[in-house]
Amino acid sequence: MDGYDVMELNKEVQEGLEKARLFVTEGVEQILSRDLDEQHSISASPGATALAALALLVLGGGFENAQLRGIQWLGRQQLKQGGWGKFPGDKPDAELTRIVAMVLQGSQGGLKAKIKLLSQVQQFSTVILSLGQCMVPGLEGPTREEMLLPNILKENVLAKMPIYGRSVIVAASILASNSQEGLQKGLKYILETQMKDGSWAEDVIATSLSMLALKSKGDYIEQTQRAGRWLLQKQYRLGGWPAFDQLNVWSIGWAAAIFGETVRKASDVLWLPRAVEWLKRAQNDDGSYGSTPPYTHPDLDDTAVALIGLHQVLGKEDQFGVNLLKRLQNADGSWGTFPSFQGIPPHVFSEFPVYIPSVDVSIHVLEALWHGTRSENECIWRGLRWVLAQQDEAGFFPSSWFEGPVYS
Repeated sequence: MDGYDVMELNKEVQEGLEKARLFVTEGVEQILSRDLDEQHSISASPGATALAALALLVLGGGFENAQLRGIQWLGRQQLKQGGWGKFPGDKPDAELTRIVAMVLQGSQGGLKAKIKLLSQVQQFSTVILSLGQCMVPGLEGPTREEMLLPNILKENVLAKMPIYGRSVIVAASILASNSQEGLQKGLKYILETQMKDGSWAEDVIATSLSMLALKSKGDYIEQTQRAGRWLLQKQYRLGGWPAFDQLNVWSIGWAAAIFGETVRKASDVLWLPRAVEWLKRAQNDDGSYGSTPPYTHPDLDDTAVALIGLHQVLGKEDQFGVNLLKRLQNADGSWGTFPSFQGIPPHVFSEFPVYIPSVDVSIHVLEALWHGTRSENECIWRGLRWVLAQQDEAGFFPSSWFEGPVYS
């Protein structure tokens, strides 16, 4: 490569970096102003959109326009080879295609088609329950028999899942049940776990299924209307829905970390001081963070990334958050993703068990703790030993939350 080629390459690199900086800046400023567009958001999900559209169809009055926009978006997402994938551009998925096709057919027909669709809701729940058995690596999950009412409501069965995922399975179990056994207890569980903003776990799928479960067994007008309004807020302009609410803490944390590392002064980036204040306000009572404040469940991955961002800009540890990460380290040296907790976000106290021990989460936690006195920090060395023990013979590290081993 001669001098001219090097100059051209440097120019292309600088142009690429500038585009990336601009994109990140736009996204951060949108989060801070509470006006996040779809381009800077989580990809819309055909499965979540189908369930949200179905839930709004059941609600009826006042939600018809949003439901229609969701249906139209689904129609545009059909792949050339037929069917729908789990995200735009994915390969067709048989179970998901069956659900989307049923929703489209029922929504575009007359009254008889809608009645037939609603009578098939049980099939949706059966698919959800079957997917519930394909848990993330590191999570045992309930058996097929345990997922049915009333078994799913036993403490030892619920304890197999993080709190975040329980409402999905309980709602699907209610929809799949032809028996009264455990039904009232299941409905009580759903009612008690609705968040103040109207959602269940800030999750479009959990919220849609919980709405369907409540409407299938009674009116529950106040609860389902609040949930419907939450779904309206989360719908993208083009009509689709993401599977869950945004990863705003993750986005702000990493943006603060990268910009804090690459600029001389935080004041050189206009949004950086605002981002720091945003992160401070987003912290739960116990020092933890979730994906999108204020009502999100604690997540140690989001907690670690928020602390990394704060330290990079402020130059000091958030001792409150650091102490929480140290306290929730597993006995084998790893860190999990979703801690159990007492209370309702943001007023929570995180505790064991912490679900889904993960190399990628452990790496992020280690980075968050790395800025302290490492030579005297036993939890760091225990964490490093655990991570190194996960490496396979080819050199790869497994990853729980990203496709393939390259990320870790």
